[in-house]
Amino acid sequence: KASIRELSQRYGINPNTVRKWRRRDSVEDRKMGPKNPRSTVLSVQEEALIAAFRRHTLLPLDDCLYALQPIIPKLTRSSLHRCLQRHGISRQPASRRIVVNRSSERRRAPRAAAAGSR
Repeated sequence: KASIRELSQRYGINPNTVRKWRRRDSVEDRKMGPKNPRSTVLSVQEEALIAAFRRHTLLPLDDCLYALQPIIPKLTRSSLHRCLQRHGISRQPASRRIVVNRSSERRRAPRAAAAGSR
């Protein structure tokens, strides 16, 4: 077992970091940030409303945003997305996803015009 000084010099870290790591029970990194994440923009009631609305309607993110903005004026797309992530409902169930084939919507130039512009 190497000394604290040897380990701190070998890995180029502070000796206090070595001491801290030795006290740990596991080698996994600990979570950073708040223990109970909460919104700094939305109230608890507003978050509950958003979560209930999303679970009930299963609308996409932007549709939820446009439906909820008249009720919650300070709601932004990013705060809505973070709220849905906190509640574990940011992604729609696979059975409800609407897949749009964008390539079939593109208008293609006629071949003659495309060939002449080369």
